[in-house]
Amino acid sequence: MTIPNSSDTLARLADVMESRKPCNGGDPSASYVARLLAKGPDGFLKKIGEEATEVVMAAKDLDHGGDKGKLVGEVADLWFHCMVALTITAWHLQTSSRSWSAAKAPAASKKKPCAKY
Repeated sequence: MTIPNSSDTLARLADVMESRKPCNGGDPSASYVARLLAKGPDGFLKKIGEEATEVVMAAKDLDHGGDKGKLVGEVADLWFHCMVALTITAWHLQTSSRSWSAAKAPAASKKKPCAKY
């Protein structure tokens, strides 16, 4: 079994999110990401706050026998919603065959940024 390169997976996810912007044809009736983006910052930032709270609660539950898998799932949800927020900034993952350095050198998407989400 081949394990996919995580930077390739994240780059593909970023491409899909970019395609979900309304200005790129994203359809809120067919896409969760397009629906979040259509709500504007108040919608997806509220979702980030909710997910962050769920991460905190799942982490606290570990002290009382909580499931580690629940924490991992909640963190994944938070990361996903943070990527939705990054999508509006025309941020895109900078990938290469050797490394992923988005934190050091984020690159704008090759597409022109949309005027609005």
